[in-house]
Amino acid sequence: MNGYGLLFCAVGDASREQARLLMLLISKLNATRAWAVQPIQPVDETDDASVSAPDDVPIRTLGGFLPLQQGKVARDLDLAQLADVEFLVGELAAFSASTSTELELELDGTYVGDIVDGKVSRLISEGLIGEWRKSLGG
Repeated sequence: MNGYGLLFCAVGDASREQARLLMLLISKLNATRAWAVQPIQPVDETDDASVSAPDDVPIRTLGGFLPLQQGKVARDLDLAQLADVEFLVGELAAFSASTSTELELELDGTYVGDIVDGKVSRLISEGLIGEWRKSLGG
């Protein structure tokens, strides 16, 4: 998960079934959509450095990373990237609702909101997507 993009990950300890379903969703999305930049990269990483006491459990990041172009990009590409993010958020909301999985989203390492029980936070819908749409004049 290198570069600029949108990271989505399960919050808390995902069950084996939730992890399997999330990876299946990523595979399905990559097989059925031509992404503007690159396909979603599955993410399943454990941060052993997060353990500071004997009883600590390492932090696991389970989800996916959608690469995006950063900076000044052609309007057509920016519109396509916005469409990708809107589509992905919709798919993640449906996944969250059907699996009771809470998801967090980060853009370039900055928290931009969450999806809980299929409900997309205002930070995502108005902050990330709404402001992006405004910047494109729509």
